[in-house]
Amino acid sequence: RALLWRRSRAQRQRGAQAAGGFSEGEGRREGLRRRRGREQRRRREEIGRW
Repeated sequence: RALLWRRSRAQRQRGAQAAGGFSEGEGRREGLRRRRGREQRRRREEIGRW
């Protein structure tokens, strides 16, 4: 229970940081979009490295 709460809090903080501190709902959506873009960029770099 405490672990679950801590994880959700960490996700919320990470989402707020990724979104640049927007409002909760909008910020989470923006954070998810940026995180997805970052993962795609990282994957592209890994492909270029091979």
